[in-house]
Amino acid sequence: MKSLQSVLEKMKRTGKTFEQLNDLLGLRVVCLFRSQIKEIAQIVGKEFQVVTELVDDKFETKDRSLSDMSDKERSDAINP
Repeated sequence: MKSLQSVLEKMKRTGKTFEQLNDLLGLRVVCLFRSQIKEIAQIVGKEFQVVTELVDDKFETKDRSLSDMSDKERSDAINP
């Protein structure tokens, strides 16, 4: 979670309002098995508003990494 100071600095630097910021909190999920990744992504997508354009994954889904997918494909993989 960003500190208040970091939020204020980012607002000043970017000219965005508080409501326009979309990276106040980040989440890292670690799982034991690659076979669990899609299921976990779906659970996270149900519980949180995922900004799919900002997803930075370190795994592959079947043949492709989420970062190689289009925004729609990434959204569909996370929010079926």
